[in-house]
Amino acid sequence: MQDFFRNASESLKSDEMDEHSLHLARLEHEGETRKTMNEAYMKLEAGKKKLESIIGKKRERLAGLGPQLAELLDKARPVQEFLDLGVSITKNKEQLQLAR
Repeated sequence: MQDFFRNASESLKSDEMDEHSLHLARLEHEGETRKTMNEAYMKLEAGKKKLESIIGKKRERLAGLGPQLAELLDKARPVQEFLDLGVSITKNKEQLQLAR
């Protein structure tokens, strides 16, 4: 009851309200509050869906990088051997598998 008098608009409050009018005013205030909360929820839900879409696209991109990196390692093997870098291709492939 105190919450209603504290938060309701002035048009809904009156000092000379009977019990029935007060009940109707409280219901109207509750309806307005629910409508406002529903609008906020819908905005948040739309933002959530947008973020989920962005995350899904990024996951697809990252999933496609694994095969590309493996191919790059295979193609770089002759250069690594020529330069005698001492880098173990199999070790790099193991690290790539762990990263997946």
